[in-house]
Amino acid sequence: MKNKTSTKLLAALLGLSLLLGGCGEKAKPAPNETEGGETPTAMGRYIEEELPLPHNEAWISHTMQLLPDDRIQCIGEGEDGVLRSYVLSGESWQEQDVGALSTAYQQSGEEDKYVSALSGTPDEGYLMIVHMYSDEMDENGEPLDRYVTLQVAPDGTVTEIPIDYRRKWEGVYDPTNPNMPIYPSAIRRGEDGDIYVGAAYKGIFRYSPQGELKTVFPGDGGAFVLSGGELGQFNSEDGELVLFDTESGEEKSRIATDGLFSSVSGSGGLLLRDGQGDIYRADRDGIYRLGKDTTLWEQMVLGEMCSLGLPSLSVSGFVRLSDGSFVVRLWSADSTERYVRYVYSADTPSRPDTRLSVYSLEDNSNARQAAIQLQLKNPQVYVEFRTLLEADSSMTTSDAIRALNTELLAGKGPDVLILDGLPIDSYIEKGVLLDLEELLGERIKNGEFLENVVGTYRRDGKLFAVPTRLGFPAVWGEPEAVSHAGSLSALADYAEQNPDKRMLDHLSPESLLRDFYLTCAPAWLTESGQLDEERFAQFLTDIKRLSDTATGEDREVRMDYAGGGVQTLSSSPFGMVAGEFELMVDLMQSNHNVMLNAGVVQHRLGGELPQGGALREIFAPMPGQGEGTVFQPLSIVGINAASGQLEAAKEYVGALLSQECQEPDSYYGYPVNRAALRAWTKNVLSSVQSFSTSNGSYPEVVIYWPEERVLSMVADALEQANTPSSYNDTLMQMVVEETAGFFEGSMSAGEAAKALSARTQAYLAE
Repeated sequence: MKNKTSTKLLAALLGLSLLLGGCGEKAKPAPNETEGGETPTAMGRYIEEELPLPHNEAWISHTMQLLPDDRIQCIGEGEDGVLRSYVLSGESWQEQDVGALSTAYQQSGEEDKYVSALSGTPDEGYLMIVHMYSDEMDENGEPLDRYVTLQVAPDGTVTEIPIDYRRKWEGVYDPTNPNMPIYPSAIRRGEDGDIYVGAAYKGIFRYSPQGELKTVFPGDGGAFVLSGGELGQFNSEDGELVLFDTESGEEKSRIATDGLFSSVSGSGGLLLRDGQGDIYRADRDGIYRLGKDTTLWEQMVLGEMCSLGLPSLSVSGFVRLSDGSFVVRLWSADSTERYVRYVYSADTPSRPDTRLSVYSLEDNSNARQAAIQLQLKNPQVYVEFRTLLEADSSMTTSDAIRALNTELLAGKGPDVLILDGLPIDSYIEKGVLLDLEELLGERIKNGEFLENVVGTYRRDGKLFAVPTRLGFPAVWGEPEAVSHAGSLSALADYAEQNPDKRMLDHLSPESLLRDFYLTCAPAWLTESGQLDEERFAQFLTDIKRLSDTATGEDREVRMDYAGGGVQTLSSSPFGMVAGEFELMVDLMQSNHNVMLNAGVVQHRLGGELPQGGALREIFAPMPGQGEGTVFQPLSIVGINAASGQLEAAKEYVGALLSQECQEPDSYYGYPVNRAALRAWTKNVLSSVQSFSTSNGSYPEVVIYWPEERVLSMVADALEQANTPSSYNDTLMQMVVEETAGFFEGSMSAGEAAKALSARTQAYLAE
């Protein structure tokens, strides 16, 4: 299945020492000690300043460039589809006429369209690539979109340059298929008069002014620099910046990045080159400089301490002014922008005085968001966020937890813990975690948060940890089937009574065990970890009843297709639209989940969702075995009781729960802050997604961002969530292994329950 995101907002992004409580520069080493024996404070860092917005409307910026006299030009598209230009001079923006450019865009075609790439200035003229969307597909399942390349001269003359981007260039760099067509995302005119087009994951293509292909520079193509007869772009295979001679097309040199950047592929960062030949890179990691004829990257601004590093934002443009300061445009998925300036201050300490350590088993964008927002509000605090399990580490989860436990039980360790995947109950029993009742109790009582969620880890009147986000397992589908999904047993009854209807996409026993573990485990796993054998035997019986409703052929296919991902409750959008099954199951952690499920069900129901109260007939909490509504606690925060920075730690928890931090959709959980949750229902985007299969076995499915009433329906359900449940990979695997005999017919449900009970007790006793 190919998932093509045709959202204009997302497409807009494709184009692309030491600090303040916002940012900084690498300072020169100071002498080890002063005469008094104290180490002097290192000085010098970049200060972040907020700049005004050029307008008050929703728009999508297409280009940002430096004009003479340090003026900055931004050209973008408003909701009315008209291109506008704004020029920043000092602290104020002025709208600038680009009538010829806007007219050229309007007259480029009648189709649904978008500016894929744009560059130029009023004095030089402009180059623009317009992406024309198409609903038709070629034999490979690729959309038959077309691209129009236009040149707008300073006098307003418009010329179309005949470049065929659908042509498949043999040998063009692509990690999966070297013959796929290119999708242009950047365009620039070289000093030689030729046209250079960048295509993410493909490379840079050099064309003559008449549109004739002359050279292909293999690489990642999403961002490149071009000056002095030299072209530079990244190559993600080895993480190097590759410099080419533009005339010969030959490589000149390669410069290693040594893992400095979290990503160098596609649009994983923006590049610029100044008049001295220095190259600058800006992305979430910060701003770096590569001096001319050098091979070492110097970090100017550290992303983790300023707005550059906010997970909710992306760098969509930046320039360097003549005084050495930087102006950066930051873009959010909700179509809002920010403009910030970084100015060097030589007499400001390079590091804040207070250091707060935050540890998480795995990376957590919500925790990073809070860390940066705290530092922006309190420049005296430096937050060190550390991930215990790095992506390229050989350390196991057990090893990481064991090492952390050793530190904590010795009265050391981090100031703040993100507790997802960690033994929370054990930490509570051993007195590792600080009671947060005084900090949050009144705010919870006043209704600021979802009380049932944030109170998950309250014990004997003390609050030791707080989920700051939640996941919500749900079913979407045919109203009649949804009405019979009040419990697992009820769903199994309905499935048996309707043998002509397939209830779910995946019906193999293992798939069903994994899908229903989250909602059913609270019924048969006690707080102490003991197994209620009777309730578990009933769980197995209902799972088997559901599984047995599948035909033999379908069952084998689905078993292979289902895989083993514990937290992937996914269903085929094509199968639902085609009427192959009745219900989609999903562990929702974002409104993008709502978009997918509601959009697919809308197709299934003939293109319209029910009105009024009938809307609730297509959606329900995923069935379980208990009476409560299950949720998954996420981004759980706790403070180390032995921390030496308790005040800063409390500030961090406050930031993590703030509306400002909770409003951005991190794709990892719904907000527990009520104001932020309700704000999510008002955030209606002009987002479109289309799904198609490579072999054309199903018609294309196009879905749109859900209406406010749909988002409100989901928010209402989240308000009722009251039963926490978390995945335990080890226990889940035990369930699969110990129940295999039951599904094969060699043991009863009761015998399987006893076997699992004995094994879980041995595991918990370790």
